[in-house]
Amino acid sequence: MKKIVFLLVPMLALVLAACSTADVEQASIADLVGVYDDLGTLEVAVGEASAAIPAALSDDAASLTLFAPTDEGFGTALDELAAVCGVAEYTAGDLLGVDQSVLDLVLSYHVVPAEVFAADLTDGPVTMLAGGDVTVAGTTLTDAVGRTMNIVRTDVLASNGVVHFIDNVLLPTADTSVLNCPAS
Repeated sequence: MKKIVFLLVPMLALVLAACSTADVEQASIADLVGVYDDLGTLEVAVGEASAAIPAALSDDAASLTLFAPTDEGFGTALDELAAVCGVAEYTAGDLLGVDQSVLDLVLSYHVVPAEVFAADLTDGPVTMLAGGDVTVAGTTLTDAVGRTMNIVRTDVLASNGVVHFIDNVLLPTADTSVLNCPAS
């Protein structure tokens, strides 16, 4: 009898652990953006966007992929945006002061309206939620402006899709009037 109890206790513990793990709800993509320290700038940008962006990233009925720029990626993008906009410097204040419709456009250009894991990313174009394509080549992405960035972390699971971290910000256009560039 002692042998049976000795064997049952560990088995029961494993069953209970499996049940409690299965019952835990995964966070949405919007929630995950707030969890990772290196996505702080993205979290602020999502907070500054119209209500449609956080709503889309929180929608558990959706199946999405987010290419999430890291904080370091936002720093790189600021330098590159200065060149695209033809100004000496593009600051974080310029980024946060951008028109909300521009922010929405840029953020939705980071979302694929389907769940795409790293193993499923094939070389070629991927159509983004904002419209337009991003070109995939291995673990690099090329945006509409022709800028290339790297996928630095893959397959972070969310309740409504998957997140891949990237080392820059995707730009949907080089049209400076659409990007609402600061005056030089």
